[in-house]
Amino acid sequence: MHTLTELEDRLAADASGHQRRALLETLNATVMALGRAQREPQSAERYASLERQRLAALAAMRVVDTVWSRLHS
Repeated sequence: MHTLTELEDRLAADASGHQRRALLETLNATVMALGRAQREPQSAERYASLERQRLAALAAMRVVDTVWSRLHS
């Protein structure tokens, strides 16, 4: 797992936005997969776990976008 400093360094060096797009695509795929899993029969505990993971991935997308935007505006 990358630290925020490593993420900031990667995004700072990413003037073209390629790393940003790749990270966002990966996170979006994760969000979609978790959403599909939630639509399958799950125990309440498993559903709650999937939702926490989905919300964490959505938050990570906001972090990536915000950090990249601040570094390149």
